[in-house]
Amino acid sequence: MAGVRPGHVLAVNAATGLVVWVLLPVVTLTGALLAAQVTLCVLSATRPRRVSVRALVAMCLPAPRAWRSIS
Repeated sequence: MAGVRPGHVLAVNAATGLVVWVLLPVVTLTGALLAAQVTLCVLSATRPRRVSVRALVAMCLPAPRAWRSIS
């Protein structure tokens, strides 16, 4: 895929994953975690470690809300 930049992939993946997770947390908790894992793989390949660590923390912030909605 020539012309596709990792930053664009990250932005689209993060925005889509967060919106879906907020709207449908019960259905998409596993999917959101998988999307976070894919995003972190791209991040770790293209950015310094500290950026990946901050992104991991940010992606895990909605998790308590998702778990509350399940139970």
